Amino acid sequence: MVIITSDNQEEYHAFIAETLQLFEEHNIKGIAVVALTGEETLTGYWNMTLKDKAEAKSAIGYDIVDGLIMANRDRYFPQEDPEE
Repeated sequence: MVIITSDNQEEYHAFIAETLQLFEEHNIKGIAVVALTGEETLTGYWNMTLKDKAEAKSAIGYDIVDGLIMANRDRYFPQEDPEE
């Protein structure tokens, strides 16, 4: 895959390029894009049904739960005291 970007190298260009490279390794049937501008949330969809959007929402929800657990891992998985 050849990816052409503008001279304006925003921080997310590398992320987008890496993501597109990863997508080439899989049989992609749909894509959802979410971008936060500060004032609004932009969304874009390619080849996604309402069911696909619901699946994407669930996947993001699972990522949120995982992030909460990892941010509080000491609370959920306390380290053993080496003196015990």
